[in-house]
Amino acid sequence: MGRAVSEGRRREFARFGWRPEDIPDPQDPETFRSARLDWSERTHASHDALLAWYRTLVGLRRSVSDLSDPRLDRTSVEVDEAAATLTIVRGSMLVLVNLGRIEHTFVNENVRLLAASDEAVRVDPDGVAVPPDAVAIVARAEVGP
Repeated sequence: MGRAVSEGRRREFARFGWRPEDIPDPQDPETFRSARLDWSERTHASHDALLAWYRTLVGLRRSVSDLSDPRLDRTSVEVDEAAATLTIVRGSMLVLVNLGRIEHTFVNENVRLLAASDEAVRVDPDGVAVPPDAVAIVARAEVGP
């Protein structure tokens, strides 16, 4: 069984362009040891910041029903290949992703910033400015009577 799992993993990863010698063997104890989290890394600033970001995302998913709704028919995705941006719409929530090389300004509507992967993300009168390689999660503001 172990050999079949290892061979299956090699075939699976090969489809993604991995070289066979780079694929960790699931039967090798060193593969298990290398995959274990080193919790002491939390003391390094970059690791601590990433952990805080994940905690923010998990907290939003728990507290905002639009972010945990499993119905895909209530989700839409807009891709702008030229700008290298992605907008995911889930109910009143927008996930704004900038994979480009320059800052991009998204949506020009009344939104409230809930989370950002980069402190340079800002909401201003022109929209939501997101620097390269960053994500912003915003909620459309409720419009009162």
